[in-house]
Amino acid sequence: MLLAWLRKVNPQILEQYAAEWEQIGTGLEGVYQKYVDDVSKVNGQYWEGQAADAAHNRASGDLKTVQALVDKLNGMAAQARTGASLISEPLRKARGLLDECHNKGWSVTPMLAVIGSGDVHALAQMNKDLTAAYNAVVAADLAVYDALQLTRSSLSVAFTSGASLGGEQGKNDGKHLVTDPSHMTDAELQRLIDAGTLTDDQLTALHNGDTVNIPVSQMDYLNQLSRSLDDKSPAEIQAILDKLPPNAQKALENSLQLVSTPTVTTAIKGDPSIPDHGGQNLLPKKIEQSLTRPDLVDFGWNTAGGLSNVTTGEVKLNGVKDNQIIAKIAGGSDPRYRAGSDLDKQVLNVGAKYLDAQVSLEQKPENKLTSFTVDGVGQDPRAALTEGMFNAVGDDKAAVQSLVIDASGKPNEQFYKDVLTHQWTDGGDGASKLFSFGNNEPGSVDAHRQATIMSSFAEFVSSDDAPSHIAGGNDKWHLYDIPETDHKTVGDLNPKLVQTLSTSMTPYIDDLTNPTHPTNDGFKVTDANGRSWTDPSGNNTFTGSKNIFSFMDTNDVAGQKFNAAAIEASLQQEINYGQDPNDAHARGHLVDAGRLQGLVDAGLRDEISAHTTDTGKVAQDAYNQKKYAYEAVTRGLGYSAPIGDLTVKTVTGDQVGKLITLGGDPLKNAIIGPAPSAVNNNIGLSACPPTDHFRWRARRRDMRMIIDQVTMASWCSGSRS
Repeated sequence: MLLAWLRKVNPQILEQYAAEWEQIGTGLEGVYQKYVDDVSKVNGQYWEGQAADAAHNRASGDLKTVQALVDKLNGMAAQARTGASLISEPLRKARGLLDECHNKGWSVTPMLAVIGSGDVHALAQMNKDLTAAYNAVVAADLAVYDALQLTRSSLSVAFTSGASLGGEQGKNDGKHLVTDPSHMTDAELQRLIDAGTLTDDQLTALHNGDTVNIPVSQMDYLNQLSRSLDDKSPAEIQAILDKLPPNAQKALENSLQLVSTPTVTTAIKGDPSIPDHGGQNLLPKKIEQSLTRPDLVDFGWNTAGGLSNVTTGEVKLNGVKDNQIIAKIAGGSDPRYRAGSDLDKQVLNVGAKYLDAQVSLEQKPENKLTSFTVDGVGQDPRAALTEGMFNAVGDDKAAVQSLVIDASGKPNEQFYKDVLTHQWTDGGDGASKLFSFGNNEPGSVDAHRQATIMSSFAEFVSSDDAPSHIAGGNDKWHLYDIPETDHKTVGDLNPKLVQTLSTSMTPYIDDLTNPTHPTNDGFKVTDANGRSWTDPSGNNTFTGSKNIFSFMDTNDVAGQKFNAAAIEASLQQEINYGQDPNDAHARGHLVDAGRLQGLVDAGLRDEISAHTTDTGKVAQDAYNQKKYAYEAVTRGLGYSAPIGDLTVKTVTGDQVGKLITLGGDPLKNAIIGPAPSAVNNNIGLSACPPTDHFRWRARRRDMRMIIDQVTMASWCSGSRS
């Protein structure tokens, strides 16, 4: 029982195991060192050339992998030796107490109860000390056991992982994967999981677009695994995935991401059997062929015989079902593994081609003479075809960036036209994934990508006219009157998309009042020649920025959110002025504040005027919208503000909150202007017509008086920030 265990337990056996593990490690390293030496020489002489370099590099890579494993083995040996010492110390104390009992003529029962004659107190103390010593030995033994078990698990993973086993194991595992995925062994599933897993450091590099070095054997395993799927269709690959446990399914989807990401590479180059880096060409062949088939969209003409001899158009979309499945597979991977893979890029490119074909028909009156088929079956061009494709991989912002910006660095104008004006079946919800950025806080890992994507969107929307190479580009492109939609606006047609764009644009409100952009966060308002799309005329009318405000105003929720952000930003500019009105640059704060408020006015005027010529209605609608936006700012004083069907998290800054509280109704009236009446139907400041110059000067004077009063009140109350 307890006494017997205490007498026979031998922690020194851990010393023996440690020595054996070190011996195994030394033997492994010796074998692989001999392997390197053998491939470096032929008949005792060094050989040269590409084949020699490739063989030597592969052998050296394998040696490095084994050395890493040997280091883990040696680490476990050291841990065992430390464990032996931890157990030995309390064990010596316990056995010393047993010897003391023997010397005093006391007996010890199998359960460690001490029995004998003599001093009762001494006997009781011995019982107490022996029990404590035994418990200390047991605690040490359990702690060492748990630590070794944990190390054993990581060691087992290291020795059985795809990174360690290489291409031959990948080929064997892949064969079982495609023939009987439901009965893969635990070891096979573990290798599949390990091969599709990166370390935290590697994931960080992947997400940042940096080079991700993986062991050559892991790349070999991933490539062979992908090759095992070459003759499987996308539907068959999905069926294989469905038969795997969830963690193995996710790992295989991750593997397809990794094997198609160009930044995933190995330190060893030139081996013809092992790819240097990931890419589209390493995807399973039928997936690659489906994504790159030349007939994704076919345009043709049919001429009917007879007297009428009528010619009708024909648009065929091919491979849609397969590519929808591929998008599902790509989107099933861990989001952390989706960072600019060729798989995601191709899914988006294919979706864009299908989308363009849909838009080319749905916006043309003559489309009734054009047939539209999807995989050979007649369809309405407005059917849900690409919603799921964009939703699946829209969170891969590196792939999105490559879609929305062309090779010259300009916005992909055809795609923007299509994605904004297509009659989405879900109101643009799926497509909005492309422009959704989580917390929307510049400074996060994706900040530069967000800024780059949103500046390309803003540049496109800022233009008055669609370029001539876009379908219908010779006519002014009205976002307020989309063809074949019964005069609907973008916001009417796709409210969820416009609302997402509004939220994602709010961090860049201040950029819309500047014709230059000195920072390097990715949001650029000027081209290589210094021309700014915010103010294309260069006369401070900011018509480009005005068009962005008008775009947001096509949807009430989006417009109120965007206008509220602009009002809050303008108030912050006014606070900046009030903190030091005598500063040489103070006037610039008031100018920027006025521009923002003017952009709110002008954007509302243009959007509302597109629907009605009734100046009274234009004025009233614009006033209402500004009023709602201002109230959204005031409701944002510490909690979420409900706007329409959404709850918008608009937590107003402390300084702006104080300004609103102290400014009261005079501040509100100065910003949104008086309510329209029969004799007063203007809508306040406009950023564009020069005739508004005097009205702007009066507004700036009124605002400066209010800011001065608020600043003085803050000083007197001691609350000035």
